[in-house]
Amino acid sequence: MRFDRSLLGFRTAALAASCLTLSFAAPALAGAANTQDKPAAPTKPAAAEQPAKQAPPAKPAQRPTNTVPARGAATGTAAAPAVADDAKLQSDTAAKAPSPSLAPTQGAAGRAGAAPAQTFDPNSPPAVEFDPPIADMGEMIAGVAETMTVKIRNISKDPIRITKAIANCGCTTPNWPKDPIAPGATGDIEVSMKPGEKAGIRMSKQVTFQFENHPPATLKVEGDVIAFVTIAPDMLNEPAEGASAEKTEIVLESTDGAAFLVTSVAPPVIKNLPTEAAQRHVLEFDWATWRETGRQMRVTFSTDNPKAARLTTVVRRALAKDGPTPPTAPTRAAANLGTTELITAVRAGDLDKMSALIAGGANVNEVDNAGSRTALFWAAKSGNMKAMQMLVDAGADANLVLRGGRTSIWAAVEFGVDAVRFLADHGGDLTRRDTMNSTPLLWAAGFGSADTVRYLLEKGADIKAVDDNGWSALIWAAGLGEPQSVKALLDAGADLGVADKQTGDTALLRAARTGKVESLKLIVDAKPDLAARNKNNQTALHLAAQSGVAEKVAILLAAGVDPAATDLRNWTALDHAMARTTGDKTKLIELLKPVSPAPSVTESGKAKDTAAKP
Repeated sequence: MRFDRSLLGFRTAALAASCLTLSFAAPALAGAANTQDKPAAPTKPAAAEQPAKQAPPAKPAQRPTNTVPARGAATGTAAAPAVADDAKLQSDTAAKAPSPSLAPTQGAAGRAGAAPAQTFDPNSPPAVEFDPPIADMGEMIAGVAETMTVKIRNISKDPIRITKAIANCGCTTPNWPKDPIAPGATGDIEVSMKPGEKAGIRMSKQVTFQFENHPPATLKVEGDVIAFVTIAPDMLNEPAEGASAEKTEIVLESTDGAAFLVTSVAPPVIKNLPTEAAQRHVLEFDWATWRETGRQMRVTFSTDNPKAARLTTVVRRALAKDGPTPPTAPTRAAANLGTTELITAVRAGDLDKMSALIAGGANVNEVDNAGSRTALFWAAKSGNMKAMQMLVDAGADANLVLRGGRTSIWAAVEFGVDAVRFLADHGGDLTRRDTMNSTPLLWAAGFGSADTVRYLLEKGADIKAVDDNGWSALIWAAGLGEPQSVKALLDAGADLGVADKQTGDTALLRAARTGKVESLKLIVDAKPDLAARNKNNQTALHLAAQSGVAEKVAILLAAGVDPAATDLRNWTALDHAMARTTGDKTKLIELLKPVSPAPSVTESGKAKDTAAKP
């Protein structure tokens, strides 16, 4: 059997599905991201990843300096590609001779209006260092962005200035000041990384900074995207023409024992989609429907589990014996599976088109079959208040139950308090629970703003509510939400002792595991049980050491969390720190070693023979 080679393009495009966003505080800067979600061949580490050391003086006759055009210089070749390709940049920086891609076109500097050339010795020591040296996001949820702050410090004796930062995934929004960073000065970089829909992978990206008259520096950004629901197989082969039809099954299974519901499949290629929640779903793939709906290469399964909202499988299309078989033209019904004209107009923000469709009798409560969402849902999700007003005036129902048992309120929560307030003023139920027993308050705590959390509390939202996984609003906020949402919930009397059913984490443990540093500070100040342990017998200090964030470890040690406590593996927090291969391992060990028992793990991160229990 032969297969369509267009799959290669699909898988290549999939590598860019996750986004890396950088924000910079003065003296701030931006960076270029390089996705590397699958293991890659090792490359020489960039200069910024090595400890600063003085290199021997360059020999002009043997090691000519690299020459890079200043920002805005007129050259015959763009400097951008040399920065965007991180692996090539690292190789060029370490090479004995300059790379031609970094050299200006002959005569560029002499052209009218050309800026003076920049020069740097590729063997010069790094001009900056990052703290922590690797931005490790810890555990991540597919499709949910995580943010952390990394400091950049000028360790040279001269001021430095960022000249270029290029994002080759197309989702970075670079913004940095024009002023130089003084020797010894630091700046804060907020690094946000958003995984794609694929879970169960280790994400690894690189952010490359280019400086004026200094070699470039590279910051690694990493994170573990946890698979809360698995899908198998994640790739199907279309049966060849004329082949006997075999039953094809796809299995979706919860990894933590939580029951979930498969709410929809796009295109609708599953026979007899189950209507009850379960820990494991075995689904039969309907090849006839798949062909009728256009032989799409990507099939998306939506669930009501907020930590595994979408899973995908890829279909490799078979080729006919005499060449590629063109995709079957979708039927009229299939063409409308994804959306309606009104929803399309709403998502485009086309108010005139909306007005015309409504005047023509369009059903404002019609759902898109692919996602079971209404025009009001999409208007609320984007915060288009004029569109929301137009739809409500035409009879749109704010309480219409959609996918996962949710209403448009859930979409409004993700946008902001104004959209939530509008729907509440037009009859929206702020206390409804979805099929996971979650409420708008829980959703706002994890994915909304602190203003929305405060508004919902003012309107009487139940602060004691927990979902089917045992997550309270405070646990959601501690692990995924804003620090100010944590504060609002604590001020309202949220229970610090609630533990989730999956891991046994309390809000303290969840903040130590995946939350923001400020969220952890707020929870520690609220006097929780500092000795609390989860199902792995881990304390908050264990989880903070696992996260690789030294500041979290320092906060917990200062609060009195026991550094000698051991988990089910008989490991202390120091053992977890020493077992790390990423993050600020050195600083973690510096904090923990003086106050901890002898480690069960070697400096290389390997467990000693007597470390773990049998």
